[in-house]
Amino acid sequence: MFVVLVLGLADSGWGVTKIIVVTDNPANEAGLEPFLKGILGNDIAVEIEDEKYRDTLSAGAKANLSSADLIIVSRQTSSGSYDAEIDFWNGLETPILLHSAYLSRESRWRWLQGDQHDADALTHLAVIDEDNLIFNDVTITDGQVEIFPSAIDNTDVSTQDSAGNGTKIATPAGSSDVMIASWDAGTEYYPGSGQIAGGPRIAFLMLRPYQFFPTFTDDGKKMLENVVLLLLGILTGDPIAIESSPADAETDVPRDVILAWTPGESINTHDVYFGTNFADVNDAGRANTLDVLLSQSQGTNTYDPPGRLDFGQTYYWRIDEVSAPPDSAVFKGDVWSFTVEPYSYVMKNIIATASSSNRADEGPENTINGSGLDETDQHSTEEMEMWLSAAEPAGAWIQYEFDKVYKLHEMWVWNYNVAFESVLGFCQQGIE
Repeated sequence: MFVVLVLGLADSGWGVTKIIVVTDNPANEAGLEPFLKGILGNDIAVEIEDEKYRDTLSAGAKANLSSADLIIVSRQTSSGSYDAEIDFWNGLETPILLHSAYLSRESRWRWLQGDQHDADALTHLAVIDEDNLIFNDVTITDGQVEIFPSAIDNTDVSTQDSAGNGTKIATPAGSSDVMIASWDAGTEYYPGSGQIAGGPRIAFLMLRPYQFFPTFTDDGKKMLENVVLLLLGILTGDPIAIESSPADAETDVPRDVILAWTPGESINTHDVYFGTNFADVNDAGRANTLDVLLSQSQGTNTYDPPGRLDFGQTYYWRIDEVSAPPDSAVFKGDVWSFTVEPYSYVMKNIIATASSSNRADEGPENTINGSGLDETDQHSTEEMEMWLSAAEPAGAWIQYEFDKVYKLHEMWVWNYNVAFESVLGFCQQGIE
């Protein structure tokens, strides 16, 4: 089985991966946000707000749900408060992870026919689909996974032994009732449901989060991790290249960098796409190279770009993996990027001192801390964003102390100009 982590998260418009947790009690979601950040990193936005998405949904709430990269519907929800707009919920293209057996039943969202009930004295899951990526790096013994170290009661599951048109993945040990199931986008959940999955769906029916995280085994948590990665499109089954060097979005990369990656499983050769335009690198292929297919069917998993790269330039690259003949299947890889080191760096660790300051908020530190500068490096005319000395008949001075000797590339200096100077005619200070 091919197992690949695609190290790149979707862009929701927030600039980071956006995960919405639908809950009626944020306090009972203890452990969920740290768990998500533990597997995805801190550069994600996790929204956990009290009863925000109960019936009836506002236009703003619908837009927010539609813009998310993943929706997690907690067990901590009152199912009767989420059934007025099931067409909207089910029609969302956003991937949904559903923990509530109450919402999954046919009287609510119609994912699973029948009702729900409690599975008591639960310690193990019975694995139905052992090849499912949910069980990646999970210990399976005699067809079972231990999820609780001791018997746990009141875990909600379905009364159904079928996932309908979906895939039945796991049940409580000793039972045929659905506990974990998945549906592809565009699938009617079960014949007669009348509800179509607008995006990927996984039902992982379980305890409330505050009960789940303290009691679940590492294998149980790994299964939940895999579910999140699957729904975000990070965990895939294709043998694509991974572990890029430089790392994706790395900065200050040397001009003579040699690209490297870990090949996919059972791969024969590699196609290397490289350029300065994301769209070209993403869209190019063997049939239309867009002048960025720089190496085709190479045997090694490294590539030395031609010549020295440009200072400060961002480059994009992609590795397509090619299987051995006779199939010679091409597996398109992710687009990675890196930015070459700049020609010069902004100096840091500078200490500014001066002969005096007119006021405490007009000190010499304002000349080195970015005060008053906008994104185009233009300066404001606010007095408290510049340095001004007190009256000094003998002349004022300012001094800079550096942590070591530097080779200076350039130094930018701005005049002291406040709003009234153009009126009084004082705006012609000289710089030496």
